[in-house]
Amino acid sequence: MRTNRVLLSVLAGCALLAGPALAQEKKAGGPPQMSAEEKATMEAFAKMAAVGENHKLLEYMLGDWITVNKMWMQPGAPPMESLGTCSSKPAMGGRYILSEHKGMVMGQPFEGVATTGYDNTTGKFVATWMDNMSTGIMLTTGSYDLASKSFTYLSEMPDPMQPKVVVKVREVFKLVDKDKHMLEWYETRDGKEAKTMEVTYTRKK
Repeated sequence: MRTNRVLLSVLAGCALLAGPALAQEKKAGGPPQMSAEEKATMEAFAKMAAVGENHKLLEYMLGDWITVNKMWMQPGAPPMESLGTCSSKPAMGGRYILSEHKGMVMGQPFEGVATTGYDNTTGKFVATWMDNMSTGIMLTTGSYDLASKSFTYLSEMPDPMQPKVVVKVREVFKLVDKDKHMLEWYETRDGKEAKTMEVTYTRKK
């Protein structure tokens, strides 16, 4: 995927540089004809960049939200609760949703940024996450279930206390209605999955 995007940038640059030359050629005898391979390449890039129904599914995120955050430090223990905000807007022609989160976590100011989209090439929903309580960028891939109106994303992260230990993460976004959705975050440690976080998003009025 990274290679395709780099190639796309190169093609765009070449197109700009070739503009004057093509203009001269057009005056001389019309534009050059693309080969079958060039046409196939252009069609593939157009398909990769198209905004479709799967991108529109993500529009439920758009807007300004009040968040109620619950975190479980130990299974069975009462959760820590806090309030926050989230503001989400479309980016790059609706291909992505950019979300900015703010709040308090364990008495400290918290900021997080997420990008969410749908990758036409892989057929997967994709998301990234970064915040001011870490120095890594989390990448997740997911799918949508129409029956339950929910997105499920899977990823992995290192355990902060044991960096060589990989923790599997499952995120479930449940769509309640146009003004409310929920995130449930599950972690698998020592072969056991447990819910460690829940965020309820309510649209600001």
